[in-house]
Amino acid sequence: MWVRTQDKDNLINCFSFGIVEDRYQVWADDIPGRGFNIIASYDTKEQATKVMDMIQEHIENTHFDSLSCNYLTGAGNVQVPFQTAKAVFQMPAISEVEAMLSKEKEWTVEEILKREG
Repeated sequence: MWVRTQDKDNLINCFSFGIVEDRYQVWADDIPGRGFNIIASYDTKEQATKVMDMIQEHIENTHFDSLSCNYLTGAGNVQVPFQTAKAVFQMPAISEVEAMLSKEKEWTVEEILKREG
């Protein structure tokens, strides 16, 4: 899946994602065994988790084509399967995530009031 980093400087074809727990950074792997790239940073775990939810939704709602690519590593030539899509996921800014979370919380309060009323 193609992802554009939060700072918009890089496009990375990623195959796994996670959160650096103590810093609320979202990471992505592009080549197995090479380490990971920090693709975004957030102020809270709630924000980082929301972005992971958005990535999951993007994956679930996007058609991917399966491909493979050869990488030359210290151990020789390694064939790595990956999936690609025409849609690029843009890592959102902190302010965008905060606005989404605020809207969700308002909706939840409205739903509670409707159920109580």
